[in-house]
Amino acid sequence: MIRPAFVLLAMFASLAACAAPPSDLVKAELLADVSAIQPGKPFNLGVMMKIEPGWHTYWKNPGDSGSPTKISFTAPDGFTIEPLQFPTPIEFNQPGDIIGYGYVDEVMLTARVTPPKDLKPGDSIDLKANASWLCCEAVCVPGHQSLSIRLPVASEASPANKELFEKWLAMVPTEKGFAAQPKTTGDGKLESVQINATLPSEAKDVHLFPAPPRGVKVENIQVKTEGKTATGSFTVRVLQGAKPATQPIEAVVGYTDDSGNRRGMKGTIPVQQAGSSSVN
Repeated sequence: MIRPAFVLLAMFASLAACAAPPSDLVKAELLADVSAIQPGKPFNLGVMMKIEPGWHTYWKNPGDSGSPTKISFTAPDGFTIEPLQFPTPIEFNQPGDIIGYGYVDEVMLTARVTPPKDLKPGDSIDLKANASWLCCEAVCVPGHQSLSIRLPVASEASPANKELFEKWLAMVPTEKGFAAQPKTTGDGKLESVQINATLPSEAKDVHLFPAPPRGVKVENIQVKTEGKTATGSFTVRVLQGAKPATQPIEAVVGYTDDSGNRRGMKGTIPVQQAGSSSVN
């Protein structure tokens, strides 16, 4: 979903008037955290994206404008692939004081994969990913790449790309320490949300990142910290003519810990519900 449309149209129009941007703004590679697939044993796939310095790509909610990175993993029948996992993003100010959520320099998006138990050691499995993104600086350039990796099937396997996966999986928000208090209207529709997050240590660069479903807009996003507690809020508005939302709003409190690591905690809030409740 690209929004607002006129902002991106202006960015693309300006591309023709400017010097051509560098080629290969994003270099993507499909990786696994195992050297071989063991029958029935889950493992992780990740698309590692190296981003040209000074440019950025987007989180699942790009902010005031932009387009989220999309990755579709495919595997043979019998494999189960869990939903795509985004690391905690950062907030950046784009030209025109437009706020964006996403990543600079590099990012890995991951998914947990469970193979079937009846795989035969000695076989090889092809795994694929179709990745698309919008990479922006003063202008925006869309990108797409089809990726693949072949892994053997074996009764035993060793870790692969261990440090990379440990780094990026640790940046995926967790539900620990997160609580949300929704405020609803008389007919049970979500009106606003209060967020409380208990940080493991005093943190910096604390931001609140809501990710609403299609047809729902979040506004008046605020967050503040006091010691190890972050409190935030946002209001919710259903866009005119939009169908009733069936997916909840995901909210992430992102922060940088005292070791300089980007971390986050998250929760989900139904857009329509019977009344107020806590989300942990």
